[in-house]
Amino acid sequence: MADGDYKGVLLRHTFDSSWYHSPDIILYTNKISQDPKIFINQDWSTDFGSAILLNEYNNIYFRGQNTTGNKTKVRFWFYHTQWGVANWPDQWSDANVLVAGKSVNYIEVDVLGDRVVTPIPLLWKPIEQHCVGAFAENPDPKTGLLSNPPISPKPTNKFNSLSDLGSYILAHPNMAWRNTIPVSNTQTTLQFVDPIVGSASGGNIMIGVMCKDMPTDGFFAFSVPGPDPKSTIVVNKTPIFSPNMAPTVSVQWTPSFNSSIEVSYWQGNTKPPAGASITSIIILPKVNLDFTKSLYNYNSLKKPIKTRLYSSPDMVSSTDIEAYIIGGCSRVFY
Repeated sequence: MADGDYKGVLLRHTFDSSWYHSPDIILYTNKISQDPKIFINQDWSTDFGSAILLNEYNNIYFRGQNTTGNKTKVRFWFYHTQWGVANWPDQWSDANVLVAGKSVNYIEVDVLGDRVVTPIPLLWKPIEQHCVGAFAENPDPKTGLLSNPPISPKPTNKFNSLSDLGSYILAHPNMAWRNTIPVSNTQTTLQFVDPIVGSASGGNIMIGVMCKDMPTDGFFAFSVPGPDPKSTIVVNKTPIFSPNMAPTVSVQWTPSFNSSIEVSYWQGNTKPPAGASITSIIILPKVNLDFTKSLYNYNSLKKPIKTRLYSSPDMVSSTDIEAYIIGGCSRVFY
């Protein structure tokens, strides 16, 4: 099919003559973008390369061009495979893949203009060098709806050769391929991802991490993709400033927005003692006690913790407060 005849979200195959260097599969290693819209604006003609970090969560964004001329929807699908079995679609895997903390390999996006990008990244933890493939599933022309339940658009038949696979990709404007190159990185001691389900009405949400008896020669980082740049939290590698620190960031979320928190820890010279822990947390300030009683069983809440609340994702301005933990998941060292 000629691209000019295609109606849907189109994925560019390459900026050169190959079919395995799609710039629309954005491998962003362990970073998240404060504003993914840069990928379809000033960075639309940028290829972000093939680098991946092994045994670490890599953040992957997808972008495409809307050729329908109208508002539409798209569901981006992701798979990875070893090069030697790439021509066997039944060997394409969705293992070690998360979206908003859940084990799914697709992201749905409302397409409002001529270009589209996923507002949050898909997370993939590769254990060896793999090729990656993506599909843009477009609505059914008759119903105008995406498949429900989601049905993967990946092919089911074996390709006789990699050349045949390449020909298939070039003939399908909604499919893209990217070979990867592992690069070295200082290995994290601990890395985890937890889902965060936002309120149906949206509003203020306070998210962070809490340490218990953690050595102060270690480092931490955490990130939470938000619905817009102002509500996206990016805390880069930072020293643990207190054994029992609990830094949190206050942001505004739109209604029914779901995301995830990705937490990383790098051990220093001191090993965490048995029972030490790092916890992803959502908090509610103690000053909101009446509100707390109206939403939760007050007696089930533990005593409040002391937390350093930052008023914006840049973590510049802060206030020390007492707060209740209303959600969290701990990782304990033994």
